[in-house]
Amino acid sequence: MKTTQNTQAAPALFNLDQLNQIGNDDETFTKQMLEKFITQVYECSESLHSAILTSDWLKLKNTAHKNIPSYSIMGLDELVNLLKYTEIQSAKNKEYNHMLEIVEIICEKNNTVIDAIRKHLRLMENGKKYPDDN
Repeated sequence: MKTTQNTQAAPALFNLDQLNQIGNDDETFTKQMLEKFITQVYECSESLHSAILTSDWLKLKNTAHKNIPSYSIMGLDELVNLLKYTEIQSAKNKEYNHMLEIVEIICEKNNTVIDAIRKHLRLMENGKKYPDDN
């Protein structure tokens, strides 16, 4: 089933162009990947948070590194940059207070992205192509 969804439903937060290209515009595929991405984002936040609280710099670095490709596919450029920064800084500087701030920013932005994706999924379920469809 092909999707005609507006791939820019929340242009400031995420972009589905690359995901739709990978899935050949299959709406079922897109929904499944969005649901999996929500789970991944939760896990990323939990892992980053626990890593920084225990000063587990390797876990912090690895979590950031692991999530960069998926975030990139979703067009989350700002979060990709924060994750890259986290990966690099956790490998060398290990400034706890600064990295705690960065992790908090990432987790806050992750929550915003999750909310936006959930809204998009609801729109897809209701057959709406655009957020303002009636």
